Amino acid sequence: MCIFCPRLFPVLLLPFAITVISVPSLAQEPGKFEVSGGAAFVGNTDIVDGYGPGWVVGGGWYAKRWLAVGIELDRSTHAQELGLLAVDASVVGALAGARVSMLVGPIRPVAQVLAGQAQVSIKAQSDFPIVDTADFYARHKAMQVGGGADVSVDEHFSVRITLDYRRIFGANPFWQRRFTTAAVYRFGGR
Repeated sequence: MCIFCPRLFPVLLLPFAITVISVPSLAQEPGKFEVSGGAAFVGNTDIVDGYGPGWVVGGGWYAKRWLAVGIELDRSTHAQELGLLAVDASVVGALAGARVSMLVGPIRPVAQVLAGQAQVSIKAQSDFPIVDTADFYARHKAMQVGGGADVSVDEHFSVRITLDYRRIFGANPFWQRRFTTAAVYRFGGR
């Protein structure tokens, strides 16, 4: 399974380059970094029925108080029994983009648009009448839009709750619905 491959490198390099270029100016203008991690619940009705558990990690840099450039990595797993066939699916996403937000008391509403790629892996196994297994994986472009809210716990920590939709552009493009909860830690600047 290739998460970091040559085609994905430019997508991951952009947020990193913007951050590195801005480091000398952090003393002059406000800016904050953030790291986040948490749980995801992803609906994949075009692959298997129901929701699958997963994880999400990310990072970002606030170019302005209301605008952040970020990156997000996530993985979800899904399983379904189809008669005599067991199907296990896994989706790994690597996306980067922009997030806008504004502080309203202890709550910060958030909206984001991300683009990158998703890797879909499917394993089908038959136990009867012949035991056999088939594996398939492919990487496709992906775009994700959504929003939610950050709820402040203290000056540096908050809890992020989001709901978003990801479009995976394969031979037959499909949507994923995703609900995430994550802990966010902000540091540097301001």
